[in-house]
Amino acid sequence: GNPQTMCIIFEILLQNGMEDEIPKVFEIFKGKGIAPTTEAFNVMMKYCESANRSYAVLRSMEISGCAPDKYTIYYLVRDGVLSTVDEVRRMLEKNGLQLDG
Repeated sequence: GNPQTMCIIFEILLQNGMEDEIPKVFEIFKGKGIAPTTEAFNVMMKYCESANRSYAVLRSMEISGCAPDKYTIYYLVRDGVLSTVDEVRRMLEKNGLQLDG
C-alpha cells in the first residue's frame, strides 16, 4: 500500500467530483490486501477542506480498519464533520484517545 499511489488516486477522484466513490475504492484495495496507514489517510484529509470529502476519507479509514488519531480528528473538526464537543469526545473515546484541554 504505497501512500503516494493512494493519495494520487484520491486526488484524481476529488478533482472529478467523485468523493462518494472513495470508500468503494478502499473496499477494492482491502480485498487485495492493501491497507493504507492512518498517516496516509491524514495526508488525504489534509487536502479535503470539505465535510463531504473528509467524511468519505473517514468512511475509507473505517473500511480499511484504520483508527483515526488526533490529527484525523483535527481535520474532521476543521471540515465540519464533527461539529460538537460531544461528537469529538465520542470519536476520541471510540478510538481510545483523550480530549486534551
